[in-house]
Amino acid sequence: MGDEWKTMRSIISPTFSSGKMRSMHPIIIDCVHRLDNYLETKVMAGEDVETKKTMGSLTMDVIFSCAFGTKIDTYNDHKTNEFLVNTKEVFSGAVWRLWVFIALVKISPKLFEWTGFQIIDPSVQKFFITAVSD
Repeated sequence: MGDEWKTMRSIISPTFSSGKMRSMHPIIIDCVHRLDNYLETKVMAGEDVETKKTMGSLTMDVIFSCAFGTKIDTYNDHKTNEFLVNTKEVFSGAVWRLWVFIALVKISPKLFEWTGFQIIDPSVQKFFITAVSD
């Protein structure tokens, strides 16, 4: 575990250096301004705000902006934006995939390897690989 952790830390640490975090600060502030505009619109219209969903949208906005350099309308565009649709698929995904994954690993790890079964839908995985590559 020690060597594995050391390797993982040496890979991840540069991503979260103080300099990189400082450079992300203006991006995060921009995301918060978009949240502020969204909340202001809701208040002016007298509409309720679903806090959990709204904070989840802020989180997604920050991740996409910092990791992919992409500004997306996380507050209003949940059904058509490719990033949001594919991310939702990763996190909520088909429950059957999780059950098949667990069953294959428990029943026969060799069968699991042989089938090449993936817990994440291959089309979703391809989308993110392409997004990161681009």
